[in-house]
Amino acid sequence: MPKAKSQKSLTKWTKQKWRTASGKKSSKTGEVYAPAKTIAKLKSTAAGRKKLAAANAKKRAATKKVSNMLSTDYIKVRKDNERRLYNKNLFNYTLWI
Repeated sequence: MPKAKSQKSLTKWTKQKWRTASGKKSSKTGEVYAPAKTIAKLKSTAAGRKKLAAANAKKRAATKKVSNMLSTDYIKVRKDNERRLYNKNLFNYTLWI
């Protein structure tokens, strides 16, 4: 069965070589992933470099925001767990008195 147009597009998209502008991991640099050809085009012009820098800044800001939300949620959950454990231990202690 022949592939639909959307499937052909997806196949083409996945076969492209994806990377960051520096070639380093995005998790370390905060850069966006894009096809290598697109990065080469963007890096070749001043307007493209500006666009790439804006995309990287936007990604870093979003990553920082999510990271802060996750760490805040982690602290809330940890404090709730400590409170529950304390109350449970206090309850067990009062049963023995």
